[in-house]
Amino acid sequence: MRILVLEDSLAVARLVESGLKAEGFTVTLATTLAQAHDLLAESEFDGMVLDRWVPDGDGLSLVSHLRALGDETPIIMLTTMDKDDQRIEGLRTGADDYLGKPFTMEEHALRLNKLLGRRARTSWRPVRSRSIPRVIAPGSTARK
Repeated sequence: MRILVLEDSLAVARLVESGLKAEGFTVTLATTLAQAHDLLAESEFDGMVLDRWVPDGDGLSLVSHLRALGDETPIIMLTTMDKDDQRIEGLRTGADDYLGKPFTMEEHALRLNKLLGRRARTSWRPVRSRSIPRVIAPGSTARK
């Protein structure tokens, strides 16, 4: 199964990548929303692990746009923004799960495996679209 990981901290990204690969997943890393958009336009993923704050915006904006397109790919938010209202916002926006940092890789992998196992029993298909609008935070220096 292919997993897209959006995480701007390379140390955390490598930890997640290593843990998920040990569970048998194929992992593709993105450190910005722009990179994530490019990867989503090129490939389909079975699941996503998204950070909230990355250099060019908020990972939740990507969740919102994907859900608006009808994309039901399982998404877990993995973030330091883990206060009650932030977790609720993430889940209401369309994330399937929300895990705060710090976290254990064992819990993260269990959550992802459960979510993907549940989705495997349904007939969902990821949306692959070159028309996914880029979501860049106002005032960011990222290219559009």
